[in-house]
Amino acid sequence: MELSPVGLLLVLILCSYSGHAAGEETPKAVLVLDPDQTQFYTGESVTLRCSIKQDSSTWWYNWYRGEQKVHPLDGHWTESNEYTIKSLQVAHSGVYTCIGYDDSKQYQSGIKTLHISERPKAVVTLTPASRDIFRGDSVTLRCDIPEGRNLNWDYSWYFNRNPISPVVTGQQYSISRAGYHHSGDYTCRGTQRGTTQSSEISDVVTLTVSERPKAVVSLSPSWTPVFSGESVILTCSIQGGSSSDWRYRWYRGEQQVHPQTGWSYSVEYRLQSVQEDHSGVYRCQGSRREDGKVSSKSDDVTLTVSKRPKAAVTLTPDSRDIWWTDSVTLRCDIPEGRNTDWDYSWYFNSNPISPVATGQEYNIKSARYHQSGDYTCRGVQRSTTQWSEISDVVKLTVSGRSVTFCHFFYIFDCFITQCLPQYWTSTDLVCFRCFMFHFPPKVTQFCGFLLVSCCCDSDSCQ
Repeated sequence: MELSPVGLLLVLILCSYSGHAAGEETPKAVLVLDPDQTQFYTGESVTLRCSIKQDSSTWWYNWYRGEQKVHPLDGHWTESNEYTIKSLQVAHSGVYTCIGYDDSKQYQSGIKTLHISERPKAVVTLTPASRDIFRGDSVTLRCDIPEGRNLNWDYSWYFNRNPISPVVTGQQYSISRAGYHHSGDYTCRGTQRGTTQSSEISDVVTLTVSERPKAVVSLSPSWTPVFSGESVILTCSIQGGSSSDWRYRWYRGEQQVHPQTGWSYSVEYRLQSVQEDHSGVYRCQGSRREDGKVSSKSDDVTLTVSKRPKAAVTLTPDSRDIWWTDSVTLRCDIPEGRNTDWDYSWYFNSNPISPVATGQEYNIKSARYHQSGDYTCRGVQRSTTQWSEISDVVKLTVSGRSVTFCHFFYIFDCFITQCLPQYWTSTDLVCFRCFMFHFPPKVTQFCGFLLVSCCCDSDSCQ
């Protein structure tokens, strides 16, 4: 069948209209997120926006998480194309869609999946670990985001709640030489690069900068010099600290002498039997057990060790053989001009003389035979426990006088040549040798009780 010109025109018009209608896109709702990300931390906010590219006088909207309508909750539609969640929680995680509706049409968007996790909390750690540091020390603060989330973060540091100036964005904040002005509260926060997401601010770490405590060394005994063979204790204390908080070491000059390496947990360094080569300048230092921070070294203390002096006994008169009834003075001297501030101990045959003698001189006013023997002495310094070496032995020998003449109330006179064994009195039993004035003269020996009218030596007999 042939078409008339008018019929053909109508077919062309219908085809043209039909082709236009077939090529046109179907109106569709588009769901967008602001901010444009799907990972969120609790407490953050997000706006879901439903956009429909179709003219209409009025659109109405609903939002769904999965199959559940979440906005509006009153069962109606809302004219606002935005749905804002102001404080996200983990329960807000899920798949979201929006539906747009006008009087005749309804359009549903594609899905957007939200992942909500707990906001990580930054943690400040210190190296060294102590929050109490000494002036001049160095310390490094590090900001960590837990659960392996340290990648792609920038950091903000705060001192006493104010941003540190100049601004620090690195994971570490270092103080190379601490001063008092560094004392205070430090916190940090992480911000993910390319997003607005931030961690929770860390807990406060309070740094306290104080003056470095000083070690103090003391000597016992406190006097100087000490004598070789004596014991010396060096004690180290830390100002303002308990001994249990510290470890210790000692130096002679610049060389560490105790312990030879490392630190000792004892406050004392004992020298059991000092010798002259122990002399020198000693110092000590402490290391805090908690964090290894060291004290200042102590001031110097000088230990002088000298050879123990040896006492010497001298006699006046200078003879070790004395006559019966003679007087003699023994004197105890400490050499090298050290006689001041000493007391003395005297010994007879290795036993202390009784009654005790403490003077520098010991006097025998009228010698007797029982005073023959070995004499020694020793010096003891007053107000100390130092003593000298004991002197060499001085041996005294008390003997009878050689008598040249005695007159007895007998019928004979004699010249006495030897008396045995002791000096006699008028009632003593004595034995003696006598040159008899007989003819011919002879020497004989008598023993008996004699009445002596005089007894004298060759210089005083009348």
